[in-house]
Amino acid sequence: MTRLSPTLCLAPLLLAAPAAAEVTPQDVLAHLLLQFETAGEASYDTVERADGGITLSGLSIDVAEADVSMEMPGLVFEIMPIDDPDYDVEVLIPEATTFTISVPDYDTPLEMTMLTRGLRQVFGGEPEAIVALAEADGVDLSFVFEDEFDADLESIAVTFSINEMRSLTAYGGVLGPHDFEFSAGQIGMKQNMSGGEDTVSFDLNYTGASATGVVGGPMLLATSQTLTGDDELQLDMTAEGSRTLVNGAMDGTEWRLDMSGGATELAVAISEGMFSYGGRSDDTRMKFASRGLPVPPIDATLSSVEAEMVFPFIEGETASDAGLRLRLDELDVAGHLWDLFDPQGVIAREPLSFVVDVDSKLTMTANMFDPEQMDMAEPPQMESASVNELRLTLAGAAVEAAGDFRFDPVTQVPVGSLDVEAIGINTLLENLTQIGLLGPDQVMPARMMLGLFAVPGNAPDTYTSRIEALEDGRVLANGMPLE
Repeated sequence: MTRLSPTLCLAPLLLAAPAAAEVTPQDVLAHLLLQFETAGEASYDTVERADGGITLSGLSIDVAEADVSMEMPGLVFEIMPIDDPDYDVEVLIPEATTFTISVPDYDTPLEMTMLTRGLRQVFGGEPEAIVALAEADGVDLSFVFEDEFDADLESIAVTFSINEMRSLTAYGGVLGPHDFEFSAGQIGMKQNMSGGEDTVSFDLNYTGASATGVVGGPMLLATSQTLTGDDELQLDMTAEGSRTLVNGAMDGTEWRLDMSGGATELAVAISEGMFSYGGRSDDTRMKFASRGLPVPPIDATLSSVEAEMVFPFIEGETASDAGLRLRLDELDVAGHLWDLFDPQGVIAREPLSFVVDVDSKLTMTANMFDPEQMDMAEPPQMESASVNELRLTLAGAAVEAAGDFRFDPVTQVPVGSLDVEAIGINTLLENLTQIGLLGPDQVMPARMMLGLFAVPGNAPDTYTSRIEALEDGRVLANGMPLE
């Protein structure tokens, strides 16, 4: 019995670059088996072909740690030499394959079906540095999940699809690094849930998708259960557009959510114990309508949304940089929604925008991806934090803030200050009172708070305040204690 890794057993079906030296079918077989290594125990059969190739079949995998088994009786790898200027070996698989997965606590095994259209898989490079290319008109993976525990949920049917796919991977040994490129004309997921007369369908599609990157290390390549400082990942993904449709019928009420978006970017990196993420999406539009719910149709647009974060995830002796940035630009709703509570147009119909930009230095006391370490560890130790920008604008009013804090190394009490400016608050309160959303008894306390903890600014209808955190734990606003 050979120990194999089920997590990557299908990687060769979707991965693959031009060859520099001759690779044999035996090299490709060893490469495929290496992808299965260390995560489970597998059995399989091999037969030599008359053309010098190899047939790999009867693959089944048991993952002892998770008590999960996977059987693929219909999956046959025909590994054969080819006469090609760039590649040495081709691997054929059936166009339709069924996988059976047995999971603890479920009496009925999960059956997954994979369908391929126009799939071509070729291998080249060198025996110790194999390069693989996979191209396909389409690949579909589908399954139906019968819920044996939730009486209200009868089944979930899921289909993943990739069309016009091309994948190129240069492998770098057991722990990598592996370099890869991927592109697809369309990537989608459909999900249908049903229970009695209630149904929910979900349809997500990305068009013009592409990705490049590098992956390596023990956890990311399935030889370890925990992310470590030796793991490496650089992933950059883009898509030209996206659309999400959700349709539901529950308790006699029908509803529909339609979201579409323009260009999307995503970057993820893991290196030397640091994790970073960055994403952006432009030109998002959301429509919601329902028959049976007492809400009007919703039509909203969002110019762009961005998110960035970076933080250490393993224990360190000194503080590391960390940061968070969220930016939401111009969230706007259709005029008929404003008309529901402000038909005269008293309030400035300006969209909502929001920014938070914070940098810090902190020391992790354990590997945050190791549950056993985190259960025993102290919270991360903060050294400093800087609020570079905090801003909220809506309906002609705005609140902005910036400041710096340091943290006591023993008590972790923050010491520092935050400068806050409010613009257009009085005008907004007056307008909300005029249209009846606020009463005089609600406006008066708000204005009293402004008078106590803020001072008028240089421009009309502006207020400023300095929020101070002192070493003794007290918090002041323009010298007045906040209690």
